[in-house]
Amino acid sequence: MNKRPVLFSSACILSFLGGGLAALIFLTVSLFYNFFAGKITGITNELSMEGTSPLYFFLMSAFHTLSLYGIITMWKFRKNGFFLYLIAQAAIVVLPVVFIGGNAFSVTNAIFTLIFVSIYFFYYLWITLNSSEETIQQ
Repeated sequence: MNKRPVLFSSACILSFLGGGLAALIFLTVSLFYNFFAGKITGITNELSMEGTSPLYFFLMSAFHTLSLYGIITMWKFRKNGFFLYLIAQAAIVVLPVVFIGGNAFSVTNAIFTLIFVSIYFFYYLWITLNSSEETIQQ
């Protein structure tokens, strides 16, 4: 059971790149919040950072890191990685709404989350089926 489906491998690579970059960016913003808040407010408007805090950006970084860990765990053929990824992605979708409000809900983020969770769910089923077949053959 060493061969991974191509779609799963592609999703893992994209998730690894996106999740890794997001974790670094959110961590950087949480550490240098005042600097970035001033820059963002200067570019957009006075209310653009309302509801955010260093804690918000740190939690987003932590959940992206958990998502990344889930992907790495799935890559190593461990089924629990799917649940780590699922919890992290649910938090990433909900956390902006909790901190900022209903206007912060991103439909685009929710759609991509559903697509990737679906890919990983089918992989979870595939690995579960293959691991039970290997147990039967031994």
